[in-house]
Amino acid sequence: MIPLKECKNQFAIGNKRTVTIIEWGGNNEDARPVRQSFGVEESMKYTNNDWNVAKASPKCQFYGGTFRSDFCAETASANGNVYRYTKCTGTKKLLRNIRASSGIEWNEDNNKFYHTDSCSGVIREYDWDPKTGDICNGRVVFKYKKRIGELLVVPIGLTIDVKGYLNATLYAGSCVLKINPRTSKVMKKITIPAEIVTSASFGGPNLDIHFVTTASKAFNLTDGGLSNKTFGPESGSVYMITGLKTKGYPGRQFCVRS
Repeated sequence: MIPLKECKNQFAIGNKRTVTIIEWGGNNEDARPVRQSFGVEESMKYTNNDWNVAKASPKCQFYGGTFRSDFCAETASANGNVYRYTKCTGTKKLLRNIRASSGIEWNEDNNKFYHTDSCSGVIREYDWDPKTGDICNGRVVFKYKKRIGELLVVPIGLTIDVKGYLNATLYAGSCVLKINPRTSKVMKKITIPAEIVTSASFGGPNLDIHFVTTASKAFNLTDGGLSNKTFGPESGSVYMITGLKTKGYPGRQFCVRS
């Protein structure tokens, strides 16, 4: 959910392969659909695809990636993609043939773009041109992939702190890893009392609280359906981590055609 620039209480959300604008005051459970903004992947080839992770860029653009509903199943095809949308030029496909496009982020200097290719278990760094919004020269800065029974432990959620460290959640790995993208070294491991750790972001008045989401269900690797595995009672919770001696950046807004 991405807040819209100059549109109070309006947000962009993913709905299958479209982006819908909703209105929500934040103090109740009721949200009102306003309009559909744009869509991608309209051919039958992409019937089983959905939006996975999206963010607004430092230039107010929408960046988001898709994945197949069977996630990283052994039978899944790699037909997920990463898109950029601007209110003037529409959508452009930046990366293609990805099984599950996940966490994305930018560095403080606004010249690097990070993308998580979950089923490959990698996070890549690209040169990012703030004038055009294009990316190039990808390189792997982190790789972790481990199978535990029918589950796959891979990076999925991603955020960056003011020191330039990437904070990546490990799906089925019960932790958040603090990674130095310049050296690819893991600087810190934050253990979470839940197996399926899905996303992380900084918040609070001083942006020094790390909020981490988890799930109570997981995909299996056989057919991509939900696993029958039972997870701990703390799964499906949102965690608040303090005392990390670092901060994040304020959330960005999306400029969309009215």
